[in-house]
Parts: sequence; structure tokens; C-alpha cells
Amino acid sequence: MLRKKVYSLIFIFVIWLAPVSGLAAATTLYLEPASGNFSIGEVFPVTVKVSSPVEFINAAQTIIKLPNQFLSLQSFTVEDSIFTLWPDEPVLKNERFILSGGLPQPGFKGEKGNILTLYFKVERSGTARINFVSGSAHANDGRGTNILDNMIGGTYTLLPTAVSPPAAASGLPQAPTISSLTHPDQSSWYQGDKGFFV
Repeated sequence: MLRKKVYSLIFIFVIWLAPVSGLAAATTLYLEPASGNFSIGEVFPVTVKVSSPVEFINAAQTIIKLPNQFLSLQSFTVEDSIFTLWPDEPVLKNERFILSGGLPQPGFKGEKGNILTLYFKVERSGTARINFVSGSAHANDGRGTNILDNMIGGTYTLLPTAVSPPAAASGLPQAPTISSLTHPDQSSWYQGDKGFFV
């Protein structure tokens, strides 16, 4: 009886752990950062990354939808990319950024592989969402099997331009200089009660 209970507990634990292990092992395209607060006029980077902790991949393609009403794409760089082969140059068409890249043997296996970094300028306040429209990640298995499991976009809070308070005065204004033609000596007493001051 006790043995059956132990086996039942082990079975339940394995069933509970399986989805967690599967998620950790999933091949994923994602953005970093996936969120953040940015002000109008500010330029910030968003890196397209791939995670493939179990299998080697040697190519990936994706189309990313950009919120042009909130963000304008200023530039992009592949300087730190895991990919060294680009069949077609990454390009922006309307609101869609298209990229396709790869690398030689043995490929890439890991959790934080940089593909490309985009630089956006905030044009107006609101909530901007950058989403993957489609994508694939191909295993280095001789067949180019698509092993992509997930695509995770990003949501960004865009704030109005901060208004700086006026600068504080560095010092108090100097007191005016007052003199009198009719009462020149302030330590003396004068009979007349009418004076002329400048």
C-alpha cells in the first residue's frame, strides 16, 4: 500500500514537471527588453534574440510588426549577431521588419543569442507593441527542421516629454542705491519736511 502511494506521488511529480522542463527547453524568438518606459524624443534599443538550449540551430527567419504610429525605426545593427550569413539584407517594408540569417557548422545552441538590434525613436505617447508575425528556427540536423516553439514580443510605455522646472535664481538682486539732493547726509536732521530723492 505504501509503495503504491510512493509511485503515485512520483508519477504526479513527473507529470507536473514535464511542462516546466518543456518550456525551459523550448526554442524561442524573443525581444530584450520586453518592456520599459520611454519618453518622446528618446531613442532606445530592442534586441531580437533566440533561445535554443537543447538543439543546435543554423538559421532563423522572422517578420516583426512595428507600431509606426508610436515609434520610428532609426537604424539597426548586426554587429553582435550570432549570425554571419545573411541571404537577404534585413529590411523594413511598411510596418514589417523582415530578417533572415544563418551561421556555419556547428550552429548555435544557448539561451541568449543576439540576432539583431533595432533602434527606435519615440514619436508620441501611448502603448507600443512590437509583435512577431511569423518566424522559424531551423535545426542543424541536415534537414533544416523548423524547431521554433515560441515567439514573444514586447510592450512599451511611451511617456510625454518631461517639462523641466525653471532654474532657481543663483542669488538675490542687489538693493537699489537711493540718494537725496535736498537731504544728502542721512545722519543729520533737516528742518524742512519735503525732500527730493533719486
